Amino acid sequence: MGNEKRGKGDLSSLVKNCIIIRTMKQGDIVYYIENREIRSAEVVKASRDFVTLRYRYKDPNSDPRETIYHYGGLRLRISKLFETKEEAEKTLKN
Repeated sequence: MGNEKRGKGDLSSLVKNCIIIRTMKQGDIVYYIENREIRSAEVVKASRDFVTLRYRYKDPNSDPRETIYHYGGLRLRISKLFETKEEAEKTLKN
């Protein structure tokens, strides 16, 4: 009984292949990659695999002497988000 070979469903293979589930909550600041550029956004809503984000961007048509920001939103999979800017930078380097 103790010398049996273990198959695909044994505990050691589960530990090697486990997926880390990140929990995101409203108000968290996260980072994502868009066109090889790292952007930050605030979590508005998180549900299962998707997160709704609100991001801020500078108006390109505004007067350079004043800063006018606009807000946008998007939904991304949790797997596309990073908790720190450094994590996102490591992904870009690969």
